[in-house]
Amino acid sequence: MDDLAIIGVTAAVGLGSSLITLIITKIIDISQEKKKFKRELFKLIFERKTSVVENAMSWYQEALDNYRMLQMSCTAFQEGREDYAMARLYIACQHSDKLFKEAPSRLNPIYLYYDFSKVEQKYKSSESIDEINDRINKIAILIIKIQSAESDRENTGDSKQKLKKLLLSLADSFNSQINVILEIQAILRNGYKISL
Repeated sequence: MDDLAIIGVTAAVGLGSSLITLIITKIIDISQEKKKFKRELFKLIFERKTSVVENAMSWYQEALDNYRMLQMSCTAFQEGREDYAMARLYIACQHSDKLFKEAPSRLNPIYLYYDFSKVEQKYKSSESIDEINDRINKIAILIIKIQSAESDRENTGDSKQKLKKLLLSLADSFNSQINVILEIQAILRNGYKISL
């Protein structure tokens, strides 16, 4: 009987250790699957974030180039190259219109990953945009006034002087938006480098 008890205990221990081995193996498999899932999820998020950052950086660079073209156009007007300045302003305004129509689809996803509110507050971005829009409206009104008063040289001269001043102040107004874009680009580059 002792032999039978020893065989029973050995069988029970063997069965118990097999059962423990199966449980431990299953726990390890579940843990590895969980790690694999997290890795895949991280990879998907990283790929999506990379795509979003690339789209935003592209838009910001186009906007930066456009603001600089607008500034150069305003400066060219100050330098007496009025026809050139007006042609460049027209082209830049068309490009601005296109850019700002694309902004929601190209920029909104970036706000899932980044918060630029401190940058926008630092440079008073909303007020700057309002200032730019106000000056553009005043410039448009002056241009219409100049075109309608072509025969009256005195009024045209005064209006052109006002236009030069407004264009100069408009060029200065773009600096705030340029600074916002430059800082956002730096944040995106740094954030992306950290993610690597």
